[in-house]
Amino acid sequence: MKRVVMPALVLWNPALPLVLATFTFIFLQTFSSQPAGYSYS
Repeated sequence: MKRVVMPALVLWNPALPLVLATFTFIFLQTFSSQPAGYSYS
C-alpha cells in the first residue's frame, strides 16, 4: 500500500500550490466578471 501512496504524495505535493493557485485564479476571474454576486435576473 505504501509503495502506491508514497509516490503519489511525492508527485502531488509539489503540484498542490499550483493547483490551488489555478483554482484561486479561476474563482477570481469568475467572481469579478459577475457584478453584484450571482444575481442573474
